Amino acid sequence: MYRFRFVIGGALVVLVIGGLVLLYISFLRDSNDSEESALLQAPDFSLPDASGKSISLETLEGDVRVLTFWASWSPYSRDELTSLGKLKEEYGDKVSVAALNRDTNPADGRAYLESLGLGEVLVFVYDQQDEYFKEVNGYAMPETLFLDADAKIVAHQHGPMTYEEMRAQIDSMLQ
Repeated sequence: MYRFRFVIGGALVVLVIGGLVLLYISFLRDSNDSEESALLQAPDFSLPDASGKSISLETLEGDVRVLTFWASWSPYSRDELTSLGKLKEEYGDKVSVAALNRDTNPADGRAYLESLGLGEVLVFVYDQQDEYFKEVNGYAMPETLFLDADAKIVAHQHGPMTYEEMRAQIDSMLQ
């Protein structure tokens, strides 16, 4: 009789624990679904490019929009901008890249860009007052946002990324 109670009690414990595990898994699935559906809309901006033309989110086209903040004084900006230039060439019209310069002196940013030789591959704009950088809660350099075609923020990277990491992010967004 004691053995029978022990087996029944053990079975009940297993059933309760199994049920709790299933509830937890269901909760995780629901929270992941709500995270995906609750992507934040990127705030719009209107910033000048090197020629003084106003650039905004609306002027950027593509299934994936990448916004990266850089400065000539950041040691990571060279690799980041070069990688984004390669990715823009690789993906063509599917991806647009806006590189927002944080240098307080635009001449420093222009000289730096000339040394990179990226030409017209990326859209370069100037955020001299760090207005947009602050609006998107930037705090590292470089700082990169990946937006979908509806300008919703899919990923926000604080700090440098490798070419492979950027490519993986873009590939996942294009699927």
